Amino acid sequence: MKITPFLQNVVSSLSADAKTKLIKQNILEKDIKISCKGHLKYKNSDNTIEPSNF
Repeated sequence: MKITPFLQNVVSSLSADAKTKLIKQNILEKDIKISCKGHLKYKNSDNTIEPSNF
């Protein structure tokens, strides 16, 4: 699945921030696994669209 450059930048920034905070809590970098999952919604809807495969 392709991700837009804007979303890639957001994910990269959030991932780096999370990793930094975990390392400050003495979590070893080798034990940190970052994953990204998105949930889409139609405007004016409470239901999410969740693809079966990313």
